[in-house]
Amino acid sequence: MKSVFNQIATFVTVTIVALLVWLYAEDANVQTYTGQAVRVQFVLPAGADGLITPSEPITVLVDFDGSNGQFQQFDDARD
Repeated sequence: MKSVFNQIATFVTVTIVALLVWLYAEDANVQTYTGQAVRVQFVLPAGADGLITPSEPITVLVDFDGSNGQFQQFDDARD
């Protein structure tokens, strides 16, 4: 019976340590991305009356912090 308890305790300890290492590595991987160009355009919903100026897309520069994976998602959505 003691062997089963030791195995469960070891499993829980290893899981907690692995989770803490993963969280530390994820936090250390965050980078700052500055001056990223994003095209922005505002449109009215269908059937709405109004005027939006400017009516054409404009480019704005944004800064953000994120991981490499988040930047890749941002870059894919931007294209």
